[in-house]
Amino acid sequence: MQDEMNQLTRREHQVAALAAAGLQDKEIALRLGIALGTAKLHLHNIYAKLGVGSRVKLTVAWMRTNGKHE
Repeated sequence: MQDEMNQLTRREHQVAALAAAGLQDKEIALRLGIALGTAKLHLHNIYAKLGVGSRVKLTVAWMRTNGKHE
C-alpha cells in the first residue's frame, strides 16, 4: 500500500488525510479552499490509485500506511 500512497499528489495526500480524519466532502473543500466538485474528483482519483472503493477502506489504508492504529 505504501507504493500506492506514493503515487498520490500532494493535494491528494491532503484530501486523503482529511477524509481519513472523518471530514465530509464539503468540509474538505472548505478546509482546502477548493470547489466541492474538485474535492470529489480528488477522492475519485485517490480511490482509483489506492484500489479502494469506499471511504472506510481509504481510512483503514491511510491509518495503516501512516502508522496510526487507533
